[in-house]
Amino acid sequence: MPETRRPAEAESEQIKQRMLAANNQFAQGDATQLKELCSHRGDVTLFGGVSGDESRIKKLIATGFKRILFLIEPGTPDVQWPVLERYAGLIRSFK
Repeated sequence: MPETRRPAEAESEQIKQRMLAANNQFAQGDATQLKELCSHRGDVTLFGGVSGDESRIKKLIATGFKRILFLIEPGTPDVQWPVLERYAGLIRSFK
């Protein structure tokens, strides 16, 4: 197993600045820098942040996201089930 080390303060600041720049670029619709920072480069996953918005999902796929994980609030089955049904229909529309 490779050795894990804590980056030096200057290196940490450089990483932080690169991530901020990548995030700003992504907010403008371009995931190029974000993908370059990923260890696996072209296979980026988004955790939440789509709220079932089909146009947002289409834009993310066009930007290069391969996986988008939908998050659901904790709740009782009668509250969660309609959300899951809506997400299922949305996911089927992309197959």
